[in-house]
Amino acid sequence: MTETGGLEEAILLRLIDRLVTAEQQIATSLATMGALSDSVGDLRNKIAALTKELDEMREITNAAVRGFEQMRSPLQNLLDLKQKLSGGWLVAVAVFMAIAYLLQPLLEHLYRWRLGLG
Repeated sequence: MTETGGLEEAILLRLIDRLVTAEQQIATSLATMGALSDSVGDLRNKIAALTKELDEMREITNAAVRGFEQMRSPLQNLLDLKQKLSGGWLVAVAVFMAIAYLLQPLLEHLYRWRLGLG
């Protein structure tokens, strides 16, 4: 009986060691699961903060776009006016040059007469 009692005791000790090992592994796994759960919570909080920042940036961007659209109309009007004026100036310069070309012989004659050369 002594040998059987010793064998039973050894089996019980071995089972207790396995149980302690399993408990340690379970505790480690639970700690890991807790850390993962905390990390997921942190990620959710960071994503929520990022979403809020993106929404704020979207509002700012939309306001800037509206501002640019409001500025675009007066600037376009100025550009249209510039094009109209530049076309007008071009016509005025062309007319002035045509008149100068046509009046060149008369002006040359007057210049010579004034100097007493002709």
